[in-house]
Formats: sequence, C-alpha cells, structure tokens
Amino acid sequence: MERINRESIAEILKMAGQKGLHVETLALHLINRYSDIFGKFVLEPRKVKTKVNRILLADVNKKSGSLFSRVPNPETGKYYKGRYRIK
Repeated sequence: MERINRESIAEILKMAGQKGLHVETLALHLINRYSDIFGKFVLEPRKVKTKVNRILLADVNKKSGSLFSRVPNPETGKYYKGRYRIK
C-alpha cells in the first residue's frame, strides 16, 4: 500500500485526460499496476479504494497547491460523484 501515493494516482489520471476517472476505476488500475504476478503481494480493492479516496479528498480540499480537481457535470453544474481529474 505504500506504493499508492499522489504521484502514482497522478500518473494514471494524466492518461485519462479531462474526463477523469471514478475512484473505483482508479483503484482497479492501481491494483493492476502494483500487483505481483505470482500473487505474493495482493491488494484488496476495498482498501485501495478507501486509500485513494482519502488522498484525493485531502488534495482537493487544500487551500492552495492541489494537484487534482473534481469533474463538473455540464448539464447540472454540479460535480460528478467520485470522479476526479488532474488540474
């Protein structure tokens, strides 16, 4: 779990572009990236999702210097639930 940090999340979100990714999808990408081939190092999806969500919420709520932002819904003007992108 120590491999999952802001930088690893940012790498995946850079590939996603302006549409961003949902927290669950982002967690699955991180699991695929950091899982061992032989199964010695297995990540639980629920724990990874919780950790990713904590990192993203803490970063978005910073007063300045945040790396991530939430994705707005153009139809309603509100934000999509659980969807983030790189600034």
